[in-house]
Amino acid sequence: VYVTSYAMLHLFELSSCIDDVNHCWIYSDTDSIYSNNWNEDRVELYNQHVKDELIKAGYGAVVINDKEYWLGIAEPDGEYERFITQGAKRYAVENEGKIKITVAGVPKKEGAACLSRLEDFEEGFVFKGSRTGKSRTGRVLLSRAGMWNI
Repeated sequence: VYVTSYAMLHLFELSSCIDDVNHCWIYSDTDSIYSNNWNEDRVELYNQHVKDELIKAGYGAVVINDKEYWLGIAEPDGEYERFITQGAKRYAVENEGKIKITVAGVPKKEGAACLSRLEDFEEGFVFKGSRTGKSRTGRVLLSRAGMWNI
């Protein structure tokens, strides 16, 4: 319970980096927040605070090929024009006509190839096992929770 609570606390702290004017906290799960209006200066301060706390606790960055990787810092995973969610761990994004998905139990690349357009990601959509490489076929179970043009 403590680890989950601590992660939730950090997500709420990170949400303070969303600009107050026209802000929109679109989606979050255990390790991420999707928004359309980040204040980059606040994100930088948040990240520095996380690094300072790690250093104070005796931890540092992992360095691979001269690049530092810090546990818990906020970094973008991309910019998207549209976002749709069906609930926790079931969402899809689109940018310049390219669709990416995150659906628990569905391989990302193969699952995205099952969608010809973002609007297909709706209640009852079938991710066919023959296309995803899975031995079973899966369905999106919840009704459309929301779609945003961002």
